[in-house]
Amino acid sequence: MAKSNNGHVTRRRWLKSTGVLGGATLAGCLGDGGNTPTETDGGNGGTPTSTTSGEESYTFGFAAMAAPSPWHQIWMRTHKWYAQDLGHEMLVTNAEFDLARQTNQVQSMINRGIDALIISPVSSGGAKQLVENTLEQGVPVMTNNSTVFSQQVPLFVAFGNYAGAYLAGKELAKRINDLYGGGRVIDIMGNQTSATAQQRSQGFTDAVEEEGLSVATHVAAKWSVEKAISKTTAFLQKDSDIQGIYGAWGSATEAARKALERQDMLVKRGEDGHVPIANIDATPVTLNNIRKGWADVSVDQPMPFYAPLTIHYLIQYLEGGNDPGVLPETGTEVAAEDLSFKPENPGGPEGHEKIWAEDYWAPGEVQPFTHEGTEYHRLFKLKPLAVTPENANADYLWANFVDLL
Repeated sequence: MAKSNNGHVTRRRWLKSTGVLGGATLAGCLGDGGNTPTETDGGNGGTPTSTTSGEESYTFGFAAMAAPSPWHQIWMRTHKWYAQDLGHEMLVTNAEFDLARQTNQVQSMINRGIDALIISPVSSGGAKQLVENTLEQGVPVMTNNSTVFSQQVPLFVAFGNYAGAYLAGKELAKRINDLYGGGRVIDIMGNQTSATAQQRSQGFTDAVEEEGLSVATHVAAKWSVEKAISKTTAFLQKDSDIQGIYGAWGSATEAARKALERQDMLVKRGEDGHVPIANIDATPVTLNNIRKGWADVSVDQPMPFYAPLTIHYLIQYLEGGNDPGVLPETGTEVAAEDLSFKPENPGGPEGHEKIWAEDYWAPGEVQPFTHEGTEYHRLFKLKPLAVTPENANADYLWANFVDLL
């Protein structure tokens, strides 16, 4: 097999028989028009492209759960950009949190002849049949950002929600203890029916309690800024003896800021009476609040690396004949020097490659992905990044690339 000058082995895409592709259906297909892939960053309508080696490239599919925010939109675009950088094609769809829609979209991509699928499933339990049916049709599957409760997936790429929340709790506690020698905090939670939200609350709670702080209240905001503002404000009206606020997602910093402002408790960092704010996900609004002095720290997911890491290992998996033995073993650690995501021949928009300039994802830890005591598949867990006033303007932060959307 020849190698392209990107360093990745390429091969001619094998043609799947009509017996595999023709007429295949998946459980839950509604046939409501949701089976047409949504191209989010151009593309060539499914026509095979060529690698720099002159051989036919892979055609990948990426089935995203949704794109309700700039975070999700950059996440989707990085899949397209990195595939273009390597000379491959990436079909991208947006399920808008609708499992039936995602099922239709995946089947449509299979019908168009994708070589492999990357999916962030809408539902970890509900998408199990979708993923396993895709595998039965001869299409390898890997997951990132979210995964399925299936043992047939060879690799899941994500960051640890508990670890990220724990880091946010430690960073917030340090600032509160420096200012006040202890205190009480508010935890603005996401939707607690979600494992992600549960982990983001529990990790934070464990961290601040270890540092001698107490959680005065857990605000059930269900990822809603409006609910977060109203419920946090209502609590502060009754109990203003609060030394810090944590939010489980990006816009929660704005909710914390507005709630403090309504109670005349909003004070800039460095001034007497400042209430430190921390959160997960360094969104544009979060970075703006850090720069203006309202917020103190945001723990960012290494989201820009979800795509290149998944694509890298998916290519290895394909070239290895779908042998999971070519993937990093559970219990191992992958260092930054082991991988490089700096393209020799960038194919995306000008300047996009700077998003991979700083290897802040490393080291990556390969662990078993478990849920309620059951082990499912390998998790390549990336390291969270603490964003503070010192690095809030860094060129590599994903929020500084929203002008490319």
